[in-house]
Amino acid sequence: MSKKYSIAEARNSLPKIVRDAEAGRGASLTRRGKSVAVLVGRIDYERLVSGPTSFRDTYQVFSREVDLPALAIDPEAIFGGTRDRAKGRKIEL
Repeated sequence: MSKKYSIAEARNSLPKIVRDAEAGRGASLTRRGKSVAVLVGRIDYERLVSGPTSFRDTYQVFSREVDLPALAIDPEAIFGGTRDRAKGRKIEL
């Protein structure tokens, strides 16, 4: 949360608090110093209540938004030395 407001402050500043929430900066509302509610924008709310998405669905959204071939990423250049190519230890079952 970016900011805390008492219920009384929130009454007087509601338009500003809503604009901040729409912009992704939620607010915590307090009563007698204790947080009692949170105000978030609709996009954040829908993301929170929608539940988890599968990797496949997330990757499909990502691949629609990012032109991977245009990035010209060479996986071998980045990850080539990551894996140890030596044989593992001998095991007996």
